[in-house]
Amino acid sequence: MQQNGSGTVNGKTDIENMIEKYSVGFEQSARDASASTVDKHTRGDHVVVVTGSTGGLGSYLLASLLQREDVSAVYAFNRPSRDAASSIQRRQKSSFEDRGLDATLLRSEKLVYVETDTSRDHLGLDRELYQEVCVISSLTG
Repeated sequence: MQQNGSGTVNGKTDIENMIEKYSVGFEQSARDASASTVDKHTRGDHVVVVTGSTGGLGSYLLASLLQREDVSAVYAFNRPSRDAASSIQRRQKSSFEDRGLDATLLRSEKLVYVETDTSRDHLGLDRELYQEVCVISSLTG
């Protein structure tokens, strides 16, 4: 950890240094992967499953996917809400607002909220949805 002149830890600098260190070559790899994926599919043909979309990284990923023209659907898999007053939609909106993301993206017809339970068979999904997700997964593999 780096300390500033007063001897306190500068978290922002540490985070920026970690991002720089671990993202070397990432942009080119992401471009290569994206180009090869787009070449295999027609535009608007991508269906994506995102887990943890109410978290920090998940929120940014969800916002990005919802804006892409080559993505036709995004399944946002998240843990069930702990209380009835806090729906997955409210949690997602709050997460976007906390991070300064455009919450109007959450109105997209592409977005499908799914509450999952990783401790249960088939993630706690009903049979039809589970089979649909499995088919999507095998098509993109």
